[in-house]
Amino acid sequence: MKAFDLHRMAFDKVPFDFLGEVALRSLYTFVLVFLFLKMTRRRGVRQMSLFEVLIILTLGSAAGDVAFYDDVPMVPVLIVFITLALLYRLVM
Repeated sequence: MKAFDLHRMAFDKVPFDFLGEVALRSLYTFVLVFLFLKMTRRRGVRQMSLFEVLIILTLGSAAGDVAFYDDVPMVPVLIVFITLALLYRLVM
């Protein structure tokens, strides 16, 4: 391995086609997070309870995983979002 190899650091062995898929996955998770935040009707972090902050962190983790890991399918992440939305409705 060559240290400070910019091509390896930027792309490594990722096929160029996968970059488009990463963009699509990122858009998908952005829409899911956006819809969840709209559902909570909160305008700022100061208005969030500890439970809501925990949910946001969990959503961020799920969204990040599906955005750039090629072996993480998108449907299970949708199930995570639906489950958290239902939990939110029950608790809040």
